[in-house]
Amino acid sequence: MQWYLLFILSFGPINYNSKQLELARNGVAKQEIIKLESQFAALNEEKKQTALYFLEAKKASNTDLIEKYKRELSEQNEKTVALRQSAAAEIKKSDPLADTNDTNYIFLHFVIHHLPQGLVGLLIAIIFLAAWGSIAAALNSLASTCVVDWHQQIRPKERTDKKNLFLSRFYTFGWGLFSILVASVAGKLGSLIEAVNILGSLFYGTILGIFMVALFLKSIKGHAVFIAALITELMIVFIYFSDTISFLWLNLIGCFGVILISLLLKILFKKSQIQS
Repeated sequence: MQWYLLFILSFGPINYNSKQLELARNGVAKQEIIKLESQFAALNEEKKQTALYFLEAKKASNTDLIEKYKRELSEQNEKTVALRQSAAAEIKKSDPLADTNDTNYIFLHFVIHHLPQGLVGLLIAIIFLAAWGSIAAALNSLASTCVVDWHQQIRPKERTDKKNLFLSRFYTFGWGLFSILVASVAGKLGSLIEAVNILGSLFYGTILGIFMVALFLKSIKGHAVFIAALITELMIVFIYFSDTISFLWLNLIGCFGVILISLLLKILFKKSQIQS
């Protein structure tokens, strides 16, 4: 029953993207934005009072008042969502190219407006260090995989250490550009955390299935696993774009898909060898 804390913590601006909001205040929708912000501020005050009454009712264990204030908070929250949507529409009028999804600006707003100045700088430094550390490891792993599992397998005798170093740098640069392109698209998918999980769910299940086969089904050969992974990945992409189930289920489907298809292909390959 801690859901009411969401209301107490949600008294922010009508749009967390302060830059777009400022442009709207000085644009063609100036009067509308000011009016909406005034209504939003008044609604926030109402929500604060209702939330306090709700907490008092909780302390007194008054069931009737608890239900009453829960309904009021729900209604006020619906009004909050409606005002935010109206503000987003007005921002769009001022700047047709504006990104009205402000989900990724909520944390930044909290950091800038609620943390001490020293902590703000320290937090930003930590975020950059963590991001660069994980990015560097990912790019190096991708580049090493391309060099070792592709180039060295195609022409192993023609590869010297100098050529391998050049290729690893080339692939690191290429994967870096690819990451930038993906990040540019992912930024438009809403919450970055959700976007990362959506993109990851397209591949994590298949990768987990390959590892499960390698660990527990050692009799299955690489060709069967490779074909099973391709089939499963195509199936995962189809399911995702058909929008039939939640993306979280794709991990489970991918894992079991690789295992089951690998087992089926193993049986088919055995039959074909016997017949030949």
